Amino acid sequence: GPPGTFPTLSFADILRGRFAPGAVRGKVIVIGATSPTLQDLHATPEASDELMSGAEIQANAIWTVLHGIPLRSPPDFVVIVLVILASLMAPLVRFRLSVAAVAVATPLAAMTYLATAQLAFNAGVVVPVVGPLAALAVSAAATLVASHLLVTCELHATQFEIVQRLGRAAEARDGATGRHLERMTLLCEQLGKAAGLRRRQAR
Repeated sequence: GPPGTFPTLSFADILRGRFAPGAVRGKVIVIGATSPTLQDLHATPEASDELMSGAEIQANAIWTVLHGIPLRSPPDFVVIVLVILASLMAPLVRFRLSVAAVAVATPLAAMTYLATAQLAFNAGVVVPVVGPLAALAVSAAATLVASHLLVTCELHATQFEIVQRLGRAAEARDGATGRHLERMTLLCEQLGKAAGLRRRQAR
């Protein structure tokens, strides 16, 4: 639990006998410093905004052992399935929706997964976090980059189609002119390749 889960007794009270004997009878006692000035305070996953004393960390460890170490990991295939599902989330969203939907869905999926991992931890199952979240982030980044490249290619294809349609419009008015434009197009492309241009530049 977070800091303060286990009861504490002041050493001075124990020294003077000012405590109820029932509070310690039959219990495991951890003796240690809790004062901030002694600097035996540590951050824990249970409470990131509040430090826990070393003695209380030891008390948590003892409680865990006495209760049969209730935390367990899921089987390996579950971890693999989680990573695969996380890596498929962004492409599937992009397949059905827009790039903006991927940008919104990715952080929502990450927060949902973190909340689920915390609930699983509270139930005694340690679900991996780094692997699935890394797969989600890499997949989302790759999906966004691929979408951008695809849109760029579509834009170039659209521009090229506009040029072709303008050529066809000229051909419709004058067949000789249209064929001349096609011949010049092919000759210019071949000249560009002969001059050392890459195919895309020549096109």
